[in-house]
Amino acid sequence: MRIQRCALMIFLAVALGWGGQAAAMMETPLTVYVNPAAVSIGTTYNGDNLFVSGTLPKDAEALIRITGKRGNEHFKKKGKALRVLWMNMGSVEMDNVPTLMLLVPSNELSWLMTHQPETWQKLGLGFESLANKIEISPQGQDRQLLIGEFLKLKERDGLYGIQSRAIHYEDKGGVRAFHASVHLPSGLVPGVYTLETFAIRDGQILARDAHVIQARTVGMPAFLSNLAFNHSLLYGILAVLVAIGAGLLIGYLFKGGGGAH
Repeated sequence: MRIQRCALMIFLAVALGWGGQAAAMMETPLTVYVNPAAVSIGTTYNGDNLFVSGTLPKDAEALIRITGKRGNEHFKKKGKALRVLWMNMGSVEMDNVPTLMLLVPSNELSWLMTHQPETWQKLGLGFESLANKIEISPQGQDRQLLIGEFLKLKERDGLYGIQSRAIHYEDKGGVRAFHASVHLPSGLVPGVYTLETFAIRDGQILARDAHVIQARTVGMPAFLSNLAFNHSLLYGILAVLVAIGAGLLIGYLFKGGGGAH
């Protein structure tokens, strides 16, 4: 009897262990690789590309989101004085806004954004999710209008945007692999950025992965930045000398080119 009980317990343990392994094998985990892990902003920098690849759970869709550090920004509010002249009508301060926000959805998620906006908004991953987090002062202004204009301004500068058709899938032995090329704008400023990858299925977030991307200046921009912040007196003297030199050079060129007689 004892032997039968021991045999039954061993059988159950093996069966449960095999079942757990089988379930783990069926659901592929989210794995993400990013290259490069850092971005160098030099004199010739005009944007860069990040290459993202990995694997997804079965039938899941990938969404890549890159965000910058949150902070505050000041804007001039324009309007018509006496309904005739456009001029500055005051200033607006927005707090808790990221310096960068790029969305890279799969084709399926791009379709979801357009055709099922309510389902998309419930995920809380898009630009509309910023609306409740942004603080605007002074208060009492048209919040929706200001946020809409803010998003347009950022999109025009390339700092906010949606990059469609950038994610591609491959079937590798039953595993859903993906790869994408994410373009970083020319207006990228030095700082720390977060690259998040989401695995989404049936309107639900299954998994999330995050990588830190460091953007730093190199070469002449780094030298000038260090000079301006750490050696301000020397920077000011050099700026004056450069201005004087440029003025002398322009005067010489105009004289040599047959200026006034």
